[in-house]
Amino acid sequence: MGIKTVGKLAFPAILLALAACSNSQVRGFTNTSVGHSRTLYNEAVRLDKMGDHDAAIRDFRESANLGNVKAMLRMGAAYAIGHDVLINKTRAAYWIKKAYNKAKKDGDDDSRKQASYIWDRFELWKY
Repeated sequence: MGIKTVGKLAFPAILLALAACSNSQVRGFTNTSVGHSRTLYNEAVRLDKMGDHDAAIRDFRESANLGNVKAMLRMGAAYAIGHDVLINKTRAAYWIKKAYNKAKKDGDDDSRKQASYIWDRFELWKY
């Protein structure tokens, strides 16, 4: 209960911070995959707002697998606090590491800082 409650309260703040991240250039993927990953990400955000959380997580995961850093951050944060998925710090660490490395490679300092924040906030180095 404690982790779940704290997590539910922390998730809106994390989402606001993610929304503030730069949505600038995405490098390393073809225009088709970048466009598809952005479309999936935007659809996932819409579904999440509508309350269709299972579909939202599915689309966030697919977008993350296509290389969308914001989707990777959302998946990591979701697993860290149990937002629409069971808390799984190992999976959270996987997605946050992946987001950090991709953001570093792309020169996306905003996403890299967000990944570092989530990593530290949820002590994911333990997993």
